[in-house]
Amino acid sequence: MHKQTFFIQNREGLKISVTSNINKNNTKLVFVMHGLLGSQNQTLIKKISQTFKNKDFNVISFDTTNSNGKSDGDINNACVKNYYNDLEDVINWASTQDWYSEPFTLIGHSVGGFSVAFYAEKYPKKVCALELISPFISGLLSLEAYNKIYMYNPQKIEDLPFAYFEGLGYTLFSLIENLIMPVIIIIGEKDRTILPNHARILYESLPGKKEFHIIKNAPHTFRNTGHLKEINRISENWINKILINKKSI
Repeated sequence: MHKQTFFIQNREGLKISVTSNINKNNTKLVFVMHGLLGSQNQTLIKKISQTFKNKDFNVISFDTTNSNGKSDGDINNACVKNYYNDLEDVINWASTQDWYSEPFTLIGHSVGGFSVAFYAEKYPKKVCALELISPFISGLLSLEAYNKIYMYNPQKIEDLPFAYFEGLGYTLFSLIENLIMPVIIIIGEKDRTILPNHARILYESLPGKKEFHIIKNAPHTFRNTGHLKEINRISENWINKILINKKSI
């Protein structure tokens, strides 16, 4: 496995930091995407990437622009659109490489979860499976969640990032019939950003093979060692059931 970190340019001319873990003998490919204001060096993203590397996947992770990683941009400009566009640009770059293969697996946390699911809705033939971790689902559901957080302290609405307001117009439900590939949703029991019952609405709307897991006592962003071990266990089981022993993944 050859690991390399480098920069590519997105459609806006900004640099995206990309890490590739490639073994040219591998035929399975996965892209792993962090959430709002996160980075590919978050423990959650690194753990998930390692899980798939251990299962002989070529793994691509990256820092979106306007986030807290090594890519260009300003976090004040972070929005759902720029996160999604960076995902498209990374996949388009990967498609020019000799190790690229379709269909591939997509994994995303939070806004990254929305981005990979939205990509799969647009290009379902390119995606063989989705792992959604605490995924942003829709603006209306997000508004309901944040109303519960801020109802007793309305002035805190000023602390919300621009991406929250910009994201109100997005939803995964408009093209959900295209998510015919296997999908696994993992969410924390104590997630207050994406409520578990909202994630279940998404799960119940999915047309294909699917799994739904709630991590006990876990928040929106997984940092606790026990929570990370549980995600690793769930992901490994899912890989073994859904993604292993296929000719092209």
